[in-house]
Amino acid sequence: MTDTYVLDYSASEIARLKLNADVIAGVTRRLIRDSGIQPGMRVLDIGCGVGDVSMLLAETVGKLGRVVAFDREPRAIETAQLRAIEAGHEQIDFMIGSDNELPDGLPFDAAIGRCASASDG
Repeated sequence: MTDTYVLDYSASEIARLKLNADVIAGVTRRLIRDSGIQPGMRVLDIGCGVGDVSMLLAETVGKLGRVVAFDREPRAIETAQLRAIEAGHEQIDFMIGSDNELPDGLPFDAAIGRCASASDG
């Protein structure tokens, strides 16, 4: 397995990812709701990509909650951070990391990983 996203993070790939996220946003919102994620929770978003699920989680946890989102691809994190700022989601902490390096800190109330691929490292 490779350590980089095979399809890259070109402008066209980011546009494709956003379109895909828009198409499945309703299902993702239902997943978040049905998994019991609520306002005020601290949630881990594994393999956050360009931040689509992170922003849906931020809407759910609200201003009193926190989303910690990570991805192994720096270009994805950069894009996700810009998108979250534009959307006004200050309760998301984005970081570069792999599934072998889970973020330290307070415990999480929930973890989610939609369409995340595991690394072999």
